[in-house]
This record gives sequence, structure tokens and C-alpha cells, in this order.
Amino acid sequence: MLLLASAVLPISSAPLLGTEGRSAGSSESLSSDASEWPQGHGALGYYRQPALHGDQIVFCAEGDLWVVPATGGLAERLTSHADQERHPAISPDGTQVAFVASYEGTSEVYLMPIHGGLPRRLTWDGEAQRVVGWRGERILVATGQWSTIPDTQLALLDPGSGAWERVPLSQAADGDYAADGTLFFTRLEFHGSYTKRYRGGEAQRIWRFAPGASEA
Repeated sequence: MLLLASAVLPISSAPLLGTEGRSAGSSESLSSDASEWPQGHGALGYYRQPALHGDQIVFCAEGDLWVVPATGGLAERLTSHADQERHPAISPDGTQVAFVASYEGTSEVYLMPIHGGLPRRLTWDGEAQRVVGWRGERILVATGQWSTIPDTQLALLDPGSGAWERVPLSQAADGDYAADGTLFFTRLEFHGSYTKRYRGGEAQRIWRFAPGASEA
């Protein structure tokens, strides 16, 4: 069982070094080289996968989720389970955090209040899941549960009813919706390399899928 922990962590308001962050998305870990940090930095560590909403950031560190003001300050630990929580995404109203954990074996989607509480399991699919973001009151999830080959697809999950709506794309691993409902997405999962000037078959391209379109 997860409880709100009392641990706090001082975080600098300086920019995160060595990251490729985005709102409600993922990034690589911070540089731990103190010589790269400006004066007055907070605690050094590996702060990963930040999700930004308004003046709040939820991020992963030490295998748990933490929340901190975007201006810096004391980060509050949200989870304390032995398993790792990952891929957080803050709801549009800023009150909930969706994330992935493997508390009972497989990677499933969970939801909890942004300032702590008991996580609620939302999926029971036995497939690798990854929270990508939100669209309105539904969670955008990357999953392979409907694919007949090893491909990732996007689907919208209603946290209240548990109902799924598949995005009609045969291959989509990450994405974000614009205000007009257009989905900007990438087809392939990250292949694990940051090789400069890579031009191979897994090089990412940004695609656009407009509302009502028959193809991207």
C-alpha cells in the first residue's frame, strides 16, 4: 500500500541540466556534475520524466514520484512503494496524476491525487502500458494490447468507467493533442540511443492526424 511520505527534497529553480523535458512527458536524467550547476543549486540527483502543469512539476526520483513548485523549493514525495513509479502525467485540472507501476506484476496505469493518497488501479490488461498524457478527462496511453504484431498504439482511457477508445492509427507510440483536436504523434518507440545524426530506420518523425481524417 502506498502512503504519502513526509520526505522533502530541495530543488533549485535553475533550469534542469541535460534534460529533454516537455509538459506531461519524459526526459533523461539530470547531470550530476556539480561543476555544471549555477550557484545556489538544490540537491543533486537524477530527476527524470517531469510532468508540468501550471506551477507544479511531478517527476521521478529514487524510484518514486515527487511534486515540487515550478519555481523551485522543497519537493514532496508522493509515493513510497518498493516498486518504481514512472511516466507521470498531470490531469488538465491539476488535481490528479496518472502514472505507470508494476505493483502486482505487469505494468499498469494508476491514478492518485497530486498531493498524495492511495493510488487507484485503472487497467488490468497484462500488457506493457505507458501514460503519454491527457485529453480532457481521459488519459492518453501507449499500449500494445490490440496489436497483432509488436507495435505500439495510442488509446484514450476513461478513469471513471474504464472504457477505452482506440486512436485509429496502426502505429503510434507517443503524441499530444492540440486545442483543435489534432494529434501530433511519433510512430516508433524510443530505440534507446542518442547517437548524433542518426538516420537509420528508427529515426523519429513527427506526424499529424487531424480530426475526421482518414489517414495521418
